[in-house]
Amino acid sequence: MKRIFIYGLLFLMIGTVSACKQKTKKADNNDVKQEMKDVSQSVSQALEEKKADLTSKAQELLEQANQKIDNFKSTMDNQSDKLSEDKEKALKKLETQRDKLKSDLDQLNDKTQEQWEQFKTQFDKDMDNLSQSVKEFFDNDK
Repeated sequence: MKRIFIYGLLFLMIGTVSACKQKTKKADNNDVKQEMKDVSQSVSQALEEKKADLTSKAQELLEQANQKIDNFKSTMDNQSDKLSEDKEKALKKLETQRDKLKSDLDQLNDKTQEQWEQFKTQFDKDMDNLSQSVKEFFDNDK
């Protein structure tokens, strides 16, 4: 009888320890899942901030380019002088670059974290090219 009691007590202790370990594993799994979710949200938030920053810079550049192009066209409409063929080609190229950048900007929010670095690198290059083209076109016009 004593043995049965000892075995029963031992069985009960093993069961209790085992149950505690399972609860700990479940709690650990929940903690890991929550940490993963938190990291994912942080990454998403950081990406959204980067997109907003890039959008702001691009919109400012596009507004400047649009203003300069529109002013130039209205000045040319008021003058009897025609644009040279080279100047006309340069203006068309400038407008094409501007339109491409605007189109790319419209696709910005569709980019995932994996696509972001490649997109940003190309987009930054396109912004620099547009900025340089605007500068060259209007500096040469003076």
